[in-house]
Amino acid sequence: MEFDTWYGATFNKDIRRIGDGIVKLRPPSDIDDFINSFYFADAYSLDIKWETKNGIKSFQSEEFKTDQNKITKDGVDFIPARYIHAEFDLETNFFRHFDGAIHFYTPEEYYTRRDADFNFNSKNSHHIKTASEKLFKMNGNVSIDTWIEFTSHFMTANPLVIEYFEGKYPENIIQTLDALRKHKGENGKSH
Repeated sequence: MEFDTWYGATFNKDIRRIGDGIVKLRPPSDIDDFINSFYFADAYSLDIKWETKNGIKSFQSEEFKTDQNKITKDGVDFIPARYIHAEFDLETNFFRHFDGAIHFYTPEEYYTRRDADFNFNSKNSHHIKTASEKLFKMNGNVSIDTWIEFTSHFMTANPLVIEYFEGKYPENIIQTLDALRKHKGENGKSH
């Protein structure tokens, strides 16, 4: 069932080998809202885009939570999304730029964008330009391991990030999902 929750190329620590394109990860479709809230921190999806131009491989990632996660900023309701941008220099084999921000989607923008991908604005005449607040920035030579570590910390509590980097959920999530599915199967058979 997890295979239904991921499309796009897998991660490779040899960044040069990652194909350009879109990746989208979602929590398993067979879990309920409580399990999603508790084990996936209300994740709706994790969108990733790789793009290469002029010797630089750009990475973008945006984490959408469920629509229960709202904040009010300057009297307006928003649904926040964590966002990462990084630029990998193919010649030096280091990230030369890495930053993280929060994008603030109005409910209308959120429902329009969350099931689309990073190419939404290039595919549609109705462009979404969210309000944004940068939270950190690193320039210079950032190693791949440092980039992975800080990306994982920035998007903390979301096992979809770990799934992307490692190809599977953390072991505690795998065990929990297996136990829940076994319990669900046993209860379904007994009725």
